[in-house]
Amino acid sequence: MQTNILWRLTVGLGLALSAPAQVKTEVPEVVPGAKPATVEHIKIHGASLEGNLEGDAVDRDAIIFPAAKLCAE
Repeated sequence: MQTNILWRLTVGLGLALSAPAQVKTEVPEVVPGAKPATVEHIKIHGASLEGNLEGDAVDRDAIIFPAAKLCAE
């Protein structure tokens, strides 16, 4: 009985101490005079994943930040 209570207290204490680790990430402030960035959401097809035995998707989402020179073209 006392082992059960001690175990519950240990688990409860562990959960209480790990809760502060779940914090929101701070967003940095905008840099004055910075040029706006271009963000593109694309899908990349992985031909080598076709027919894989685990049934994983062959198209993957990707986020890219193209260089300013590429955006001008």
